[in-house]
Amino acid sequence: MLLAAGAFAWTCPACGSEQAGTVCADCGLPEVPAGMAYVPAADVVADGDTLHVGAFFIDSFPVVYRDVLPWLGENCRDGRVLASVITGQYNESGHFLAFTPFVASPSGDYTVPAAVMDRPAAGFTWTGADWFLSSRGLRLPTLAELHSASALGIIQPFSAYSEMQLYSALLESSLGSVLGAL
Repeated sequence: MLLAAGAFAWTCPACGSEQAGTVCADCGLPEVPAGMAYVPAADVVADGDTLHVGAFFIDSFPVVYRDVLPWLGENCRDGRVLASVITGQYNESGHFLAFTPFVASPSGDYTVPAAVMDRPAAGFTWTGADWFLSSRGLRLPTLAELHSASALGIIQPFSAYSEMQLYSALLESSLGSVLGAL
């Protein structure tokens, strides 16, 4: 395919035709955004119900703590706001951070241990995840969309509970001897 200078070709995942513009001239699908995958329309079973899911785009990889920390620093300087994002419960002593990977610094910044920086950001409330994604023009997928993308192998499901257990094991391995001495 001959292209204008600076243009590049892409293959439409919906119809398989070669395209040069940002929208498929054959079926109207926009070019898949960088970092996202196309999920075709399908019927899926979710919670015992068969649902039709229209075609959609989904992030290719989960959001990781490294992605979220700058946003937390910009938007969650107040402890009450942070608590609503990561646990849903606030207390002035900061105990709402106790079972999360988040660590507060005296300056009011938050971080996580280096070992979990690139792990899926599992320690968030639905409200917190929705706020983070909507600030980027994105949204949480529905349960049916998750089932559809997972069934096609487009995304790999993970357990938030398992991610938090991993954090707990890292904490225990690094502080176990200190905690035992106390």
